[in-house]
Amino acid sequence: MFKPVHLLLLIPLLFSCAGTNTTAYNSYNEEPPAATVTYQTFYDELSPYGQWIDYPGYGYVWSPSVADFRPYYNNGGWINTNYGWSWNSGYSWGWGPFHYGRWFYEAGYGWLWLPGYEWSPAWVSWRNSTDYYGWAPLAPGMDPRNAGATSLPIRSMGAPGVRRL
Repeated sequence: MFKPVHLLLLIPLLFSCAGTNTTAYNSYNEEPPAATVTYQTFYDELSPYGQWIDYPGYGYVWSPSVADFRPYYNNGGWINTNYGWSWNSGYSWGWGPFHYGRWFYEAGYGWLWLPGYEWSPAWVSWRNSTDYYGWAPLAPGMDPRNAGATSLPIRSMGAPGVRRL
């Protein structure tokens, strides 16, 4: 007998068969990129989507041109991969800032991204309770416990259309 829960099990399969973005990590089993990234790669690829700012103590950081932007919150969602929960960005530039480097918040600028060269499924600090997962961007020199964590019911992690609570 077909039950509504069976439909829920099919939805991720249907979405994984939909069109893919070649720069985003949409595959549940995809490995991290083998190519080495450079500052020049980030500069060239991200410049059309924001501005580079010479920030004291860090050098050049990038600010996306997105109103009310918040990393690991807007325009994307979590997928469970062989490497752990990975942020699957809906931004064409999301391949870089969500998998390399660190985000930090600066009043007057908003969220700024400091380039890094090591790949990760997501540079966040995770917390959990019985019913919720919570995450906050791991920023250089910032305690992630004070970074304004976002949370989501455990049952909703990775569900299509559910991005955050």
